[in-house]
Amino acid sequence: MGVLSGYKRFKKYLRTGDGYKLCSEWTKSDSVEMNDGKTLQENMDNVAEDVESTRNDIADVHNELKTSLGGMTFGVDAAGRYGYIKAGADTVTPFKIIPDSFNISFDFHAHANYDYANIRIPTLGYKRLYVSIQPSNNFKAISIKLCNSSNGIIKVYLVTKTSHICDINIPENVNYINFEPAQINEGNTPGYMGVGACSVQISLLGNAL
Repeated sequence: MGVLSGYKRFKKYLRTGDGYKLCSEWTKSDSVEMNDGKTLQENMDNVAEDVESTRNDIADVHNELKTSLGGMTFGVDAAGRYGYIKAGADTVTPFKIIPDSFNISFDFHAHANYDYANIRIPTLGYKRLYVSIQPSNNFKAISIKLCNSSNGIIKVYLVTKTSHICDINIPENVNYINFEPAQINEGNTPGYMGVGACSVQISLLGNAL
């Protein structure tokens, strides 16, 4: 008999109340028992089935949502803005974060030549400014200053008692709009703005955001 003959591979079994169970010296997924009495392979098979079922459920929800939205989906454009994609389209239409128009009104009360407070508002992506004023008898005018992000003045408009409506296209480099009583020279008094009150109504239009 040769030196290598006569050898066989054996597996060990343990006797339990439920019969004999395999006790493998080579750890395999089908011979490792978990706490629930199932083998590791059986549990892995169950996990795989659960994952596949969950994937199918997600796909069903996605298809149902897409159908309910008429084929519309969502995405991000090249500028990083979130938006929606119309059915059959390729481009993302960004969501608008503010309304198409914005209206506000405020009052100026000038008690002396330099006794006033200015009002500053951001452009918020709007492209057009419409201003109307209703001044008292002694109030002269208001000054509208279009400013950049560093508060540098880009352009100045004057709205007076006689020309009390102003329609302005807002340039791209304008970030803020300052409103203040205008200092108009009258006689020998520099910077005279008049004493009184002025009601101001503004509308920002053409939102691009």
